[in-house]
Amino acid sequence: MESLGSDEYPREAPSARGGIILVSLYSWICITIGVAIARFVVGSIHKVHLDFDDAMVLVGSIACTGATIGSRYAVHAGLGEHFEQLSPVNTTRYFKAAYTAQLLQLATIACGKLSSAFLLGRVAPQSTRERVVLFGSVVLWTAYSMLTLAFQCGLPRPWEYSPQKCGHGGPLISIIVLNMVSDILLTAWILPVLQPLDIDKARRRTVSMLFGTRAVIPLVCIAQVWGALKAGRGDDPTWDGFELAFFTQAVTSLSLIVASLPRIKRFIGSGGMNNLRIHDIELPLATRVPSDGGGSLQLVPSSANKFMTTIESGCGRTTCKSRAQNDWQKSVSTGSRQEDQNSTSSLFDHRGMMLQQEVAVKVEDNYHDHDQPH
Repeated sequence: MESLGSDEYPREAPSARGGIILVSLYSWICITIGVAIARFVVGSIHKVHLDFDDAMVLVGSIACTGATIGSRYAVHAGLGEHFEQLSPVNTTRYFKAAYTAQLLQLATIACGKLSSAFLLGRVAPQSTRERVVLFGSVVLWTAYSMLTLAFQCGLPRPWEYSPQKCGHGGPLISIIVLNMVSDILLTAWILPVLQPLDIDKARRRTVSMLFGTRAVIPLVCIAQVWGALKAGRGDDPTWDGFELAFFTQAVTSLSLIVASLPRIKRFIGSGGMNNLRIHDIELPLATRVPSDGGGSLQLVPSSANKFMTTIESGCGRTTCKSRAQNDWQKSVSTGSRQEDQNSTSSLFDHRGMMLQQEVAVKVEDNYHDHDQPH
């Protein structure tokens, strides 16, 4: 704590601009951690097994907390004040704290991207080439960003920032622009993934919107580019870096938040995502007439969750058709619990795979004998 002026009241921030940064930091970290906790709580309720997408959110939340602590130290060292007012000790503290916070922010953003990429893989299987393109883009951005930011100001003191020494913010702007491109790719990636899945248009649109919330990040990045330009052209890094620090924290937290939204969004409506709807039934038209008599109607689904039901009757053709319809409806009813139908966690089974069922109906008509006169 530090007292200012003659009032002798303790203050958390040494300046008003620093106070704005701290309020932003505390607000974003509370929202980010709260969303992460909600993700794991919802997953536990619906018994969704933890996977790499959850691990990335956990690691990203830890990195985001570290970045918040680093930014807080930067504020106390002089972020938001004029650089000429800082002591040599605070100058060094500011540069080191800001440098550490920026690296941890990049790590957080990378974890958010990887979590979304892994979640896309849980929604629907992808080919090896698709996985290479998706994960390769994230890994390349992460490697480029970390190395570029770490050494943009050169050795032996890479944390000491000055516009002339650090390329007038050019390397940082390139990181932000490539981050925008990467997020646009992740946003659009869900569209071809959902195309082959057997879900209705309303739910397809809802899932697209949930994954598409990542598109808000490039919009915030535009403001971040403006902040980077201002910081790179000025000669007062602690004063001119105010806008950059403000928008960078927003981008960092949003990267983790949007990665968890598809897992915690509650749906309003009947059925939920877990309710399998039999509206696309494949009916092979081949009808086989066996010679051994006896009557049965066999329904053979073609999905991984295989089941079979046999309906036998000694009645005539018309009556049997009616009974077969009723028994078919009983056989395909999934009967999930109500709470399992209110969350996007129901997008996945316990192994995290998208619930999808394709049913092929094979009809064997064995009522040839009923057509013969007795």
